[in-house]
Amino acid sequence: MKEILCLEFVKLSKTYNSNHGGKMLYVFFKDRVKIKSYRTVLFDNMRNFNNWSEVINKAERGDFIDNLNIKLYKGKPIIDADSKPKLITANDMRQIENDLYEQEYGIPYY
Repeated sequence: MKEILCLEFVKLSKTYNSNHGGKMLYVFFKDRVKIKSYRTVLFDNMRNFNNWSEVINKAERGDFIDNLNIKLYKGKPIIDADSKPKLITANDMRQIENDLYEQEYGIPYY
């Protein structure tokens, strides 16, 4: 079974020329619960690149990216570039957390 994560977006790397043609860039994430960082590499000439357009064009540090799959690459866990990421802004995440807290305890958190 695949592990699906919601991770905090950290940054995009600069764009590099790929040895396979086209351009490539890294996307960096962090898991605030496990205190662990992750990354994935995207190639603009691959079909999965379009899945990441919202993250590339709109994500800001502190936003969250949901629906990320983990895979092992050379024994290290990385984010699978074939994931279908969903952007959750930091403000939207605060509202979700507040709603969950209010459901649980009957009072707003923020």
